[in-house]
Amino acid sequence: MAAGRSSIARVLLTTILLIGGCGLPSATIRVDSVLLGDVRTIGKVLAAVEGVSESDHIKQVSNLLVIDVGATSGSQALDKAVEFLIARKWAIATENRPAIVLLNSTVHKNTSVAVRPFHPAYFEDFPDVLQRLRGSSVDENSLVYLDVSAIDG
Repeated sequence: MAAGRSSIARVLLTTILLIGGCGLPSATIRVDSVLLGDVRTIGKVLAAVEGVSESDHIKQVSNLLVIDVGATSGSQALDKAVEFLIARKWAIATENRPAIVLLNSTVHKNTSVAVRPFHPAYFEDFPDVLQRLRGSSVDENSLVYLDVSAIDG
């Protein structure tokens, strides 16, 4: 009977460890550097940071960019950025203008970019970025915020 209990205990311990994910390898998903370099050419990059999220042992790295596209209003900045990206082989997936446009790469599958007119709230977790932007003479109406992400698929 003791052997049976010890066998059950091992099965339970193994199940708990597998469910908890102990010992499972983790993966990191990030945007292709060539593709990211191409996105950065749509204007003057004023700030770039990486956002990291983790779920089910998969770390996803998003590239958060503030880019000056030379516009006079937030909606014009959004439109210009989207036009530049379409010219670089991105396709609109969904849009809710003038707030946001989501595009997918037609070259690098499973890569998307969310484009919004810039707002400081997007960088509350990155106070150094906001400080740098406050110190510049750029007009916020000329800026867009891009969140470039690769997804597992």
